[in-house]
Amino acid sequence: MLKNLLPRLYYSTYFNKSSIGQLYVISEDINTHFYFNNHKGFLFPEGNENLTINLDIHSSSRKKVLSKSFTLDTHDSLSVSISSLLKDKLTLSKEEILGTIVCTSSKTTLQNHFYSYYRDDSTESVAMIHPQSTVGRKTTYKKWVSNQIIHTKGLDKIVRYQMNHSRSSASCQYYLHSLEDQSLFVEAVTRVKQLGATRIEFDLKDSPPQLCLSLDKLMSPNGKPLIMRRYKNQKFTINHG
Repeated sequence: MLKNLLPRLYYSTYFNKSSIGQLYVISEDINTHFYFNNHKGFLFPEGNENLTINLDIHSSSRKKVLSKSFTLDTHDSLSVSISSLLKDKLTLSKEEILGTIVCTSSKTTLQNHFYSYYRDDSTESVAMIHPQSTVGRKTTYKKWVSNQIIHTKGLDKIVRYQMNHSRSSASCQYYLHSLEDQSLFVEAVTRVKQLGATRIEFDLKDSPPQLCLSLDKLMSPNGKPLIMRRYKNQKFTINHG
């Protein structure tokens, strides 16, 4: 009942210390898969403890679309296609469908860790990402600079995906600077509801050969954006900022 009536409290570190979130992407080409292991069975193979997890699937505007529970035996693994899970809840179009997956159990975050696997069968592009922040943290009001260098040769565009892991709606400013002279190439601002998700696409026309990404603040501790590099042959890579 608390989860349905007071989601901000339920997904806070005070009431629940094991809620971990990640962003999903569904389109005509890309699908997101949820992968989970019963970690205790792998760490303690002689043990015999099952684990029940709950997945809450949210739209990009934080509206809950679906809740589903899974129970894993000691040595079980789980693979779930998010588009299949939501097939009765959404209609695919030319636009990408974004949202968030929140995984919760009665255990600690060490036993409640999952991976998101983004796959495009048409271009044979894949990316496997682990969630970078628990849900319900406070917004971090510190500038963040990515350690990555974005080489723009051969790239068609950059797409930045952002989930809001914090306790309330939050906004941040994004900057792409030239690595050579630190001149500003482009900037953008976005606001995301709690448990929501958004994307910003950067056109690389007339871009410098190397770019670096920075934010004026993170929406939650370690709540870094995902960066998709979309190449001119339409293949992609995705990783943490």
